[in-house]
Amino acid sequence: MQIQKLNSKSDLSTRLGGGSMPEEKRRSTRSLSDRYAEILELPLPLAERRKRGLPQDATWGDAIALEMVKVAANGNAQAIREIRESIEGKAPQRPPEPEYNKINITIINIGGKHDQELNSQPSVACPDIVKSKSL
Repeated sequence: MQIQKLNSKSDLSTRLGGGSMPEEKRRSTRSLSDRYAEILELPLPLAERRKRGLPQDATWGDAIALEMVKVAANGNAQAIREIRESIEGKAPQRPPEPEYNKINITIINIGGKHDQELNSQPSVACPDIVKSKSL
């Protein structure tokens, strides 16, 4: 997008969709974001530049960025997050914990002396496995 210098309020009105352009066309071709982007690139008035100590070629976008950095520097967490996200992008959401496969152990009673010993005194290293049907 190329920004042209505006000479008057009527120029601004024309650039922002006023003037002779039919309203239907203006609404269908320019989004609000496009309008914000255009205004942010307009030159900052002399009084505003002096108040903020910005150079002659400063824009409204420069002034807003400077103010946001000042707010963040004072410890405002929301401003800090906004600046970080605009530079680095939004942090990815933490993925959900994976579901681990469950191991089912089924003990079939086939009878006999060995099975009776197993039920009365487990001879394995982890008796919970023998007693439990599901881990």
